[in-house]
Amino acid sequence: MSTSTTLSPPVGDTPAAPGGLPTVRHRTRWRATLLAGLGAALAVAVVLLAFVWPTVTSSVKDLPVVVAGSGEAASTLHRTLADDGRFDVRDAATRDDAKSALTHRDAYAAFVVSGSSLEVMTASAGSPTATQLVAQQAALIGQGMQRDAITAQTALARAAATAGAKAAAAQAVVGTLQGVATQQFPTPASHTGPAWAAFSAQLAGAQQRATAAANAASTAAAAVTAAPRPSITTTDVAPLSSGDPRGAGLALLGLPLAMGGMIGGLIVSLLISGFGRRIAAATTYAVVGGLALIVIMQPWFGLLQGPFLLNWLAMGLGLFATAMTIVGLESLLGRPGIPIGAILTMFVGNPLSSLASPPEFLPWAWGAIGQWFVPGATGNLLRDLSYFPDASTAHGWLVLVCWSAAGVLLAVLGRHRNEERVHLAGTSEDDGESPAAAPAGGARPAGEPEGVSASHGRHAASS
Repeated sequence: MSTSTTLSPPVGDTPAAPGGLPTVRHRTRWRATLLAGLGAALAVAVVLLAFVWPTVTSSVKDLPVVVAGSGEAASTLHRTLADDGRFDVRDAATRDDAKSALTHRDAYAAFVVSGSSLEVMTASAGSPTATQLVAQQAALIGQGMQRDAITAQTALARAAATAGAKAAAAQAVVGTLQGVATQQFPTPASHTGPAWAAFSAQLAGAQQRATAAANAASTAAAAVTAAPRPSITTTDVAPLSSGDPRGAGLALLGLPLAMGGMIGGLIVSLLISGFGRRIAAATTYAVVGGLALIVIMQPWFGLLQGPFLLNWLAMGLGLFATAMTIVGLESLLGRPGIPIGAILTMFVGNPLSSLASPPEFLPWAWGAIGQWFVPGATGNLLRDLSYFPDASTAHGWLVLVCWSAAGVLLAVLGRHRNEERVHLAGTSEDDGESPAAAPAGGARPAGEPEGVSASHGRHAASS
């Protein structure tokens, strides 16, 4: 006789679903589990490296400065700065040429030599870090000028003292000879004969030497008095605004730009389907978001200045370029396009933006390369519009337009542009129009939250 035994599923492994059918739970393989943990650890290491690497590897080098002036003093200053190793020294003919180099952002500082005076021109809005470095160097130069002046004045004083001593000695000789003349030739009648002639010639020579020594002593004393005193003046031709006197706002601008553009691109990529609608959503985000950021940074906190509309256009175009790049990559590649866009923006463009320090300080050509990414181009474009009206802004506009155009082109070519990644109930034109498409009895698929469902291309909205 045989008996049958009904085996109950282990509690918690295959709980009964509605209708009495067991629900099978799939556990991840241990290999995949460990690989996921290792991948996450590698990702956080890359994140840290992306933000720390520019700071650790940057060094003070190749800072463009200008020396203006003629003569030995200007040549000596040029050699001193060049031998320091931290400066890329260029010459300018006049003070106006040196100032023009700063206002056009061809240099960070200028040293104008005129006799014993030195004028140090800076542009603190260009880089507070560079301005601080130049101020330290100017202090060292001033100390050197002071030491040289003291040495020269000491030498002049010694020469004056020597000349004065010689004059006093010569005058003493004259006084002695005049005393001898009074004793030996007391009367006019004795002022005749060979003895008097020899003595009078000796006295006349002593008086001439005394007069010459006195003149030399007077000249030496006048030289001590007239010796030039070195002076150093500092002129900031492009000062920061009163709302951001240390430039901290501009230095931190890259991070909100990168994160803001990423947020916009992520939202549009996940929630919007249809090429035209994605462009419209990204444009709306850029216009409104750019306005909000400029209102906060310019009239509210005073971190920016200059033409409000141009600043708004630059900020909005920067947000649109980042968001559209992510949207375009997602449209072309699907979900992998989102992290690729985020990496390009946050972990490449932002660390290389050089908004906190001059791009020359980064190793190799990374500083120049960083200006071809959206955070660096947007930040420096806003800096130029705010503080350097004479500087060319063509590069910044060109970079932002190119990234924006590239994002739009990728979206045009993308085969995923009509797919939502996350669907919000009531946002699609098809919601509520096809009752037959809903599950029987209005029930939602198991595991799908109310109002939100993953999309698999079911809303193929056209542009």
